Amino acid sequence: MAIRSLISGVITVALIAMVNASSSTIELCAVPYSPSQHLLVTTGKNAKPTSKWIPAPNTVFRVTFEENFTSVTLSGELRERNSPASDTIIMDYTFFENHGVDTCFCADQTFLTEFNAGTEEKPLYFRVQQNCNFNNVYNPVLNPEGLDYCPFCETGQCGIARANGGPMPIWTEWQFYSAAEGTLSGDGMPIFRDAIAETFPVIDESILACDPNLRNQPSAQIFCTNYTDPNSGSGYGVNGKNQKCGMAVWFNCDEDLDALDSTTTVPPGFIKHEADINLNLVPCDEICDDFELYLSAAPEQPELEAECDALKDVLVANDCISLAF
Repeated sequence: MAIRSLISGVITVALIAMVNASSSTIELCAVPYSPSQHLLVTTGKNAKPTSKWIPAPNTVFRVTFEENFTSVTLSGELRERNSPASDTIIMDYTFFENHGVDTCFCADQTFLTEFNAGTEEKPLYFRVQQNCNFNNVYNPVLNPEGLDYCPFCETGQCGIARANGGPMPIWTEWQFYSAAEGTLSGDGMPIFRDAIAETFPVIDESILACDPNLRNQPSAQIFCTNYTDPNSGSGYGVNGKNQKCGMAVWFNCDEDLDALDSTTTVPPGFIKHEADINLNLVPCDEICDDFELYLSAAPEQPELEAECDALKDVLVANDCISLAF
């Protein structure tokens, strides 16, 4: 759904909730979290991106929550921002083993006391961000109960959430997922695999697949204070990028785990993970509003207006929402 690659990722993510009363599922659609950024990214040394993936033109990327958030499924077609539009990959990932913050080590008093990070009721977010890492979470002396690797704060967003008036603690109602399954396939897989190989040359690039594996990574996390109207809600930094309602995932390809376990090519302390997912949540019916704002700032590209009209048709055709244009 990237009209001109979602106009270079101009749109922030879109999640419009359609609640099915009989099954209590929530269906949403998604686009990149920030201008010039990604929905899916392969990560290099020091977490620098080696490829950025955005929804493919004229497609709808779906996000579906099952009843009571027991699982969340991401499905849709993506293209690499700087590659031909025809070279796409198709994601069908489901995240499950849902749990709350009560099983998260980095919100537990044992962790907070060890790192002088406050209390469960009043954590010091910058210290949580600094010390919630692989080495500490998987240290059996510090975490003998094997609590989960979460909540995960990035780029100071947890502290910003509190400074903006968020609750204490800000992650009280975040949803977490400790396991994943699914497939990544399509003509763009060689591009995806080559990007991973830039950082992890030990992998077998001939394997054109990537089943998600969250082993040794933070739990996938998602939150919105108002899923039916994400624009009036906040994610309190849950996506690691901003204060929007959103989702964040850190993962490896299951096919590469043996190779990653054997490699010594990454710097000491580098958390071995090949890819991230970062989303914002906003109503799909605002997608064209965002395009119109973009068009007003880029009058030299009048052809984008036609593409915006095409996007409206795509949304309607996919029963994403009932649009009143």
